Amino acid sequence: MKEQKQQKLDIGLLDVKRQDCLEGLKSIEDNSIDLVFTSPPYADQRKGKYDSIPVDEYVDWFVPIAVEIQRALKPSGSFFLNLSPHCEQGEKSTYVMELVIAIRDQAKLRYMDELVWYKSANPRKWDHRLKNAWEPIYQFAKERPYINHANIKIPTESAFVNKRGYSSYTSVTGNVGGYHEITDQGIGFTIPDNVLYFPSALLVKDKFEHPAKFPLELAEFFVRGFCPEGGTVLDPFMGSGMVGLAALQYGRKCFGFDTEQRFVDMAYERVNSYRKPPESPKKGTVDIFATESA
Repeated sequence: MKEQKQQKLDIGLLDVKRQDCLEGLKSIEDNSIDLVFTSPPYADQRKGKYDSIPVDEYVDWFVPIAVEIQRALKPSGSFFLNLSPHCEQGEKSTYVMELVIAIRDQAKLRYMDELVWYKSANPRKWDHRLKNAWEPIYQFAKERPYINHANIKIPTESAFVNKRGYSSYTSVTGNVGGYHEITDQGIGFTIPDNVLYFPSALLVKDKFEHPAKFPLELAEFFVRGFCPEGGTVLDPFMGSGMVGLAALQYGRKCFGFDTEQRFVDMAYERVNSYRKPPESPKKGTVDIFATESA
C-alpha cells in the first residue's frame, strides 16, 4: 500500500549545516545516501539574491560536487538534478547539456533519465519564443536504482486488469506485445510517466521567503518513490528546506548544506512549524500494486 505521512515529524532526523556543500559532502560516508535531490544555483541568475556561477565556469565548479555525490551515493541510490538553462542574447545556453555529459564522463555516474517538471508558464511578452512551462530534472545513478512503484502510483480509468498472459500478437499494430489483446481496461492505479505535473501555483500556501523554491509536492514525489523506508536523503543546496521537510514527513533522515545561516534557520523553522495528519487512502479503485513488494 501507499506509504502514509508521519503524524509527528522527528526533528532529530534533520541535519543541516552552514557550510559550502563541497566541503560538507566530504564528511558524508561512502555509499550511505539513498537519494540526492537538489536544485543548485542556476548560472548567472539571481545575482542579487545569492552567489551566482558564471556560465563558462559552471561545469568546472559543479563536477567536483558530482564526484563527491557519486562517492556518497549507494549503489541503489539516485541523484536527481533540477537545473534549467536560461536565454542570453536570444539564444538558449548549453551549459546544462555540457554539465550532464560531464557528470556522466567525469563523475562516473550513469545518465538514467530526463524528467519533465511541468510547473506552468509565466506571463511573457509575445516574441519569437513560446512560454516556458517546464524544467528538466536529470536522474543519475551508479547502478540499477531503487524505485517503489506502489508509493508513487496514480489513479487511472484505463488500468490493465484481468491480465491473460504476457505477450500477444496485436492485429491493431501488427506487433508482438499487444496488451489490449490480453487484458481488459478498468479503474485502478498505474505508475506515472516522466512528465511530472506540480505547478508552481502550489507555492502560494508557502510562507517562507526564498528566491528559488519548488513545491513541496515535487520533493515528496522523489522521497516516496526513490528512497526506501528508513533511508537517507541529501540536498547539497538545501535552500528553503523543502527536501528536508519532505524527507521527515516520511521518516527519512536528511542531510543538507547552505552557505547562508538564514536559510539553515529557515529549513529548521519549516520543519518545526509544519503539521499535517496522515492522508486517507482513496476508495472505489482497484489497487494493482497491493501485493507488490517495495
